[in-house]
Amino acid sequence: MRNVVAIVALASVAAPVQAESCAELGLTNGYLTEHFCDQLRELAGSGTTRSMAPKDDGALAEQFQDIEIIQDAYRADPRKTLELIERIRNAGGLVTQ
Repeated sequence: MRNVVAIVALASVAAPVQAESCAELGLTNGYLTEHFCDQLRELAGSGTTRSMAPKDDGALAEQFQDIEIIQDAYRADPRKTLELIERIRNAGGLVTQ
């Protein structure tokens, strides 16, 4: 029983962080936000293969240093993540200020 309570507590703490990361995509459409966030989660969950070191792409690392889900996806598959970022931008998200 104690294990179940611990798992529920951890899940409730993790959920707001993921939701916050998705909101940082900057999309006004909730469906698109969730759609792209799911794709980033899928990429991130595929396994870590690279780091966000400057040798990969310093501009990407700096621009998205606060968006953990993008960092995780980029580590797993940089090419697919860059393609997904382009699609998110075309949908009106990730506007730099």
